[in-house]
Amino acid sequence: MPAESGFERLITRNSRLLQTYAVARDYSGSGRPLLLVGEAGTGRRLLARALSEENGGTGPVLEREAPDVNRQSLQSVPPEATLHIRNVARLPRDTQEHLVTALRDASDTTVPRLVFSSLPDLPVRISSGDFLPELYYLLSACEVHLPPLREREGDLPVLIEYFCRRTTETLGMPRLRVDAGFLNYLGQYPFPGNVAELEMVMHKAVFWTQDQRLSEEAARATLENHALSTVASQIMNSRHTPLTQLIFPSQLPTVAAARKQLIMEALRRSEGNQSQAARVLGLTPPAINKFLNRLENEA
Repeated sequence: MPAESGFERLITRNSRLLQTYAVARDYSGSGRPLLLVGEAGTGRRLLARALSEENGGTGPVLEREAPDVNRQSLQSVPPEATLHIRNVARLPRDTQEHLVTALRDASDTTVPRLVFSSLPDLPVRISSGDFLPELYYLLSACEVHLPPLREREGDLPVLIEYFCRRTTETLGMPRLRVDAGFLNYLGQYPFPGNVAELEMVMHKAVFWTQDQRLSEEAARATLENHALSTVASQIMNSRHTPLTQLIFPSQLPTVAAARKQLIMEALRRSEGNQSQAARVLGLTPPAINKFLNRLENEA
């Protein structure tokens, strides 16, 4: 599958979101800092990268969590790079004060090209005294709100087809047909984790299927497995202990099917790198290659 770049990675047919992207492009072209606001999983990181590429950014997009950003780290960013500061509400107070001064001074060359992202709770942080209102006023001049997936009318089927195609092509799997029952069943789930959660669910659906199509039954089994995994993860994380037990659907797969799904998951995590996937699983690269060849012959 050809590598995607810029706005090609931002899949949508939703008119509201297309308008949001157009506004973000206009703001980004001004050279002023940009503030991207949205729930987790709405694509703030992808939009930051797309805007950098759209405006001729030849350098890297560096990402930093806000608590790790200080005056020295700002000055160390290469001039050709874009710095994406995530969770801006958690910026240290002295860094906030420095940015207020620097952004007000148009002649200050110590501040790199900046994109900030935040959850929708920034006004609450201001009210509690954790975030300087002066900095928010400077950033809100170019503020873009990304809607959650549940408000992106018409986008769920498009994204499901996209993630299904991308997963199968990346892993060399045969193309799967997505049934209307699969689409309708997933459409009943609210996806609180937004597009990032949908991508995870689609990976599970593709990996677990033993058919050439994704049916309503596959959607039901996938969401059941996803719910169990999510609950188990939350329980284990709350106890600060690692999750060591695998979660299986109600009907156990065969050993051959489980092996296939395990190899596919390793390939997904390694972005198709067979040597890396083999190392993670304790296999040899020829064994992974043999598996993919057999899969291709079965298609």
